[in-house]
Amino acid sequence: MIVVLFALAAGFAGLTAQRYIHAASLKGQWTLFDSQQYMYGNNNPDGFRMEYPSGWQAGAYDNGGPKNLGYLRARFTEPYFIFTPTTYLSIWWKRIDKSWSLEDVRDWYIEENGFNINHDVLEQSRNYFLETTVGAGGYPALTQTFAGGRERIILYLLIVDDEAFVLEFNTKNYNGNLEKTFDRMSDSFEVYK
Repeated sequence: MIVVLFALAAGFAGLTAQRYIHAASLKGQWTLFDSQQYMYGNNNPDGFRMEYPSGWQAGAYDNGGPKNLGYLRARFTEPYFIFTPTTYLSIWWKRIDKSWSLEDVRDWYIEENGFNINHDVLEQSRNYFLETTVGAGGYPALTQTFAGGRERIILYLLIVDDEAFVLEFNTKNYNGNLEKTFDRMSDSFEVYK
């Protein structure tokens, strides 16, 4: 039994070291994610692309992925070495009616997607989202930051034609380098047909 536990611990340590070495070798490099290489059909975006750090893991999801998070379409995760990631960017998406406003996107996020934020806090912030622009297209957007200690969740909510997007940056280890990384990712976000 002890031999089995030792073998499992050694295997876990080896995998962790391998992830760390791989991520370190890609530091400073960026990769372009293009949704049309991963997602097809009417229940997916027409097309969006965004740069992300090459050492991060990109995931694309049809119908919300393995956890059935219906509107989740992509997630970019900073390398994590033990258990769950502490830093990631999620992209939520929905095909919408042309009558939608940014406030409708805000309400949709609060009511159906804001899993990582206390619902009461989301409700209290409903009228305090700020207007801004985001992405390579300078898309009009609403933004809100939720902060506590080193934890941050930064939201950008936007509409492009008949598509609503939410860029949700989530970290438990906020610092200036992560802010620059997220700024570059969100600045490169582009929607196309």
